[in-house]
Amino acid sequence: MNIYLHCEIYSREFDSKLLLAVLAASKGHEVIISDIEAIEKGVNRGILAPGVFHTKSLTPAKSKILRHKNFIKAGFKITSIDEEGGLVTDGYDDFAKMRFSNQTMEMASAIFTWGKEDADSLKKNFPSFSSKIHMTGSPRVDLWKSLFSNSLNPPSNFIDRPYLLIVSNLANSNGIVPFHKQIQQLIETDYDKRDPNLIKLLFGTVSEEYKLAFNFIEAIGYLAKNNIGYDIVFRPHPNEDINPWKIYLKGLRNVHIIKEGSVNAWIKNSFAVMHNGCTTAYEATISNKPLITYVPFDMEYGNDLPNKLGYIVNTKKDLSDKVNDLFSNMKFEKKNSHNFNNEKIV
Repeated sequence: MNIYLHCEIYSREFDSKLLLAVLAASKGHEVIISDIEAIEKGVNRGILAPGVFHTKSLTPAKSKILRHKNFIKAGFKITSIDEEGGLVTDGYDDFAKMRFSNQTMEMASAIFTWGKEDADSLKKNFPSFSSKIHMTGSPRVDLWKSLFSNSLNPPSNFIDRPYLLIVSNLANSNGIVPFHKQIQQLIETDYDKRDPNLIKLLFGTVSEEYKLAFNFIEAIGYLAKNNIGYDIVFRPHPNEDINPWKIYLKGLRNVHIIKEGSVNAWIKNSFAVMHNGCTTAYEATISNKPLITYVPFDMEYGNDLPNKLGYIVNTKKDLSDKVNDLFSNMKFEKKNSHNFNNEKIV
């Protein structure tokens, strides 16, 4: 069978798509991983033979519905697992209504889910298509397991010194796509019709994100000044523009602003991870990596679920103390491990 895996954001999805591709190829399937433009051109020109098109979402956007109709007409079957996951909010029903519709569910041959909550929610909201919904888990989460630890090689620009990984999740206020363009895209794809409160919510979110960004800038500066021998790797969200951060954090000692490579490898090789409202919190927790949740003010629009994980700190001083403690513990454990491994067995 021919299988076409749609990869939208390389740094977020490629490793998990490669895992799927290897497993499928080992069973005799022909697999292509590609962005949507190349797949769509290949289908429209008759270059790609019919098979399974595994896509990243079933949002009821007009352009996506038209694309899937064309693929089905050309002999393809549509399958999907939503790459967004809906992991940062409590409950899945609102997410399901935003990201799926009866029309897109009907066009799909199979819908895969991250877990029980999204599977149950989809079956409740779209009962006619329950038989198409399969609780398989996400291959992105599979990569968080210790089984794959040794396959997560550091990027070519890997930092030699021990480092704290700081991840941001500010794609609304600091997106590659400007905020007004994001709003335009949501209106053009009818998100505002499916959720009349969405635009108002996003304006509140983006205002709070700017405040959080400033607090992160201050905190990173404080950590850079008061650390006890570690570097800082700051990693913007894949949908964030890296250039503003290069301005905000310019001149800070031992702070590296890096967007390249899979976040999995950066997490694995850090001594701790700091975040606010990011899915990375789940990965760090499952990977047994020390996690610091920095909440410098009461947030009205924050992602509550991931912010309940790890060591929750509220001030720059407490943040610095906690990071320094974790760094000292890491050095102590590494030293003891080294001494143990070098003991002679008599």
